[in-house]
Amino acid sequence: MKNTKVIMTIVAAAVLMAGCGSTSENDSSEAATTTTAVTEAETTTTTAAEEAEPETEEETSETEEDPFGDEYWESTERLIPVTYEGDFEYDGVTFKTLADVFTAAGDDPNVGSSGNQFICVIENDNICARFIANMPADMTQQLYDLDIFDDDYKQKELDLVKDLEIARVDDLKAGVPAQEELDKYNGFTVSELADAGFEMSGWSIVGTEGEFTFDNGYYEYAVTFNEPLSEDTDYNETGATDGLTVKSVTYSQLSYNAFNTDDLFE
Repeated sequence: MKNTKVIMTIVAAAVLMAGCGSTSENDSSEAATTTTAVTEAETTTTTAAEEAEPETEEETSETEEDPFGDEYWESTERLIPVTYEGDFEYDGVTFKTLADVFTAAGDDPNVGSSGNQFICVIENDNICARFIANMPADMTQQLYDLDIFDDDYKQKELDLVKDLEIARVDDLKAGVPAQEELDKYNGFTVSELADAGFEMSGWSIVGTEGEFTFDNGYYEYAVTFNEPLSEDTDYNETGATDGLTVKSVTYSQLSYNAFNTDDLFE
């Protein structure tokens, strides 16, 4: 009988311990659930804050002061040419084929090719434009096969493409800036000219004076500086133009970019 009582006591204790263990697990589960909820809330708050950050940056960038101002950026619209598809008429003359263009260009047309486009650029008192024709693949190859060292190369080139119809004309005359627009660059540094789209392509210096050539879009400009120059300086080297400020910017002619048609037919 004594043994039976001891066994019952042990069983009761075991049941009690089991009950306590179950309660502990439930408490832990509830605590874990609470922790998870808090973590999710923190994550949601953090995510919302992160999503809000770009909007703050955009608002900041919109309110940043533009060093050039609206008037300057409006003037850069002149770099966009007036474009015509197909026939182009100027001063009563209609241009339908490259032969018409070559005639208007005179004895030595300024021509070139880029990919399968053939380009002729005219810049005179009446016309400032580039005329573009599309070459078929076989003609592109024939043009490529011509011997550039042949004395008659230029004439053979013109004869090969003269019957091509004009696909596009970019009238660049309207984009040539007035001198008063260019005077706005006086006092600029070379770095500021670069920010405005100008790219230095050469210079000519005698003693301490000279002028630099800069390209901007389809146009080439002569730039002089207030500071003395040096014939012995390589102005392509980093920092060589530091300290130079613009004295004058004047339009020279259409730049080599007029023969680059990478910006077309994209």
